[in-house]
Amino acid sequence: MSVYIQQGAAFSVEVTGANKKPLGDQTYASPFWRGTLPSTQDYFVNVESYGGGSFSLRIAINPPGQSTQNFDFVNPGYMVVLGYTDAFAPTDEQVPVILKGIPLIKLTFIDSSSYAPRTNLDEAYLVLAASADPAVVSTCTQTSPQMGEAITGQVIINGFPFTRSEFPSSAAGSFIDQITYRSDIDKKCFELVFLIHSTDIANYPAGTVTAFDRAALLDEFETVLNSFHAK
Repeated sequence: MSVYIQQGAAFSVEVTGANKKPLGDQTYASPFWRGTLPSTQDYFVNVESYGGGSFSLRIAINPPGQSTQNFDFVNPGYMVVLGYTDAFAPTDEQVPVILKGIPLIKLTFIDSSSYAPRTNLDEAYLVLAASADPAVVSTCTQTSPQMGEAITGQVIINGFPFTRSEFPSSAAGSFIDQITYRSDIDKKCFELVFLIHSTDIANYPAGTVTAFDRAALLDEFETVLNSFHAK
């Protein structure tokens, strides 16, 4: 089961069984939880708000015997489809990525086991953006002038050519890696952006935290990337 508050860090969730014992580590408050339900019983989702206001609670329970389930995002205006598993959830949070287009969907990675306090991963997002502005389309696959990203290759995704670029940055023991795929398709500029934010593992007491598995996280991102299709 996965649980997520779409408004993000202004809220936190706690999942408990009938015995009121929390599932997962509650050391750090989080707007999501994802894990295996240990037995057949009643479960309770407790939501805490840090500023008041309304919220959207998303709960996904996988069918018996399935570790994941799939969802499709469809945008009729741009005639684009993107699939994702329940390891991701749509978010209303402000994702600190630099885009040429406007976001069509923002997904946050919600696999609890990949995050602190087990690892040094702080947050991870995937954003699909698009623009039909001729000025944007004309420079779609070029690097953004707003940051020092570098083109790292060309890839084909479901028959569509994409230009891959990467922009790593760091400050005060915090590391942010933005990986962007851009393609000019039928006079529309599409961007698929991965954002990975982690902290210096040296900031933690020795032996208490492991480095997050970047390769495994990229595999999760690329599974979503490879579902992209435009008409």
